[in-house]
Amino acid sequence: MSFGDVEGFTTPALQTVTVIDGETTKATGSFSERGWLRVITSPAVVGTIIVDGVPRNDWGMWTDLPPGAYEVCFGDVVGYTAPGCQTASIAAGHTITITGTYN
Repeated sequence: MSFGDVEGFTTPALQTVTVIDGETTKATGSFSERGWLRVITSPAVVGTIIVDGVPRNDWGMWTDLPPGAYEVCFGDVVGYTAPGCQTASIAAGHTITITGTYN
């Protein structure tokens, strides 16, 4: 049995369910709440946003992630100095905003 995705929650793993003729079979899925990470560039430049070493988007991003700490880095932009990496500590049900200020 599988469960559908619910935005803001981690989808439960697949489950094996045994069905017996004439009986009710119950399956329970536990969805764990995620947190939200919003990242923007200032000024609004086409810098690539990198989360834990994975390029995510240019200019900005907003996504749900499991609770935990994430390293947010910023790519180079011609004519600007890229900001240093920052740590985003995400808690379930909360949003954290990280701003990368280019000089």
